[in-house]
Amino acid sequence: MIKWAIKRYVVGKINDVLEKYRGDVDNVRDTLQVWIARLEKILSCFKSTLAKLDDGKIESEEIDQAVADVEEVIKGW
Repeated sequence: MIKWAIKRYVVGKINDVLEKYRGDVDNVRDTLQVWIARLEKILSCFKSTLAKLDDGKIESEEIDQAVADVEEVIKGW
């Protein structure tokens, strides 16, 4: 019972702070969403490069495509 009351009090205080700084919280959320999207693009680029190495070698065209993928990710920033 005491643990429940303490937990409820702490959660209430945290929510009060979040509400007070709602604009700042929204800015942090927006920034995190941008970075998550960027990291997903980077991971996709790495996965694509890794797939090109499945046969144990890399061809000139695959290198060109990997470079183009990296350039696209950079331009997206």
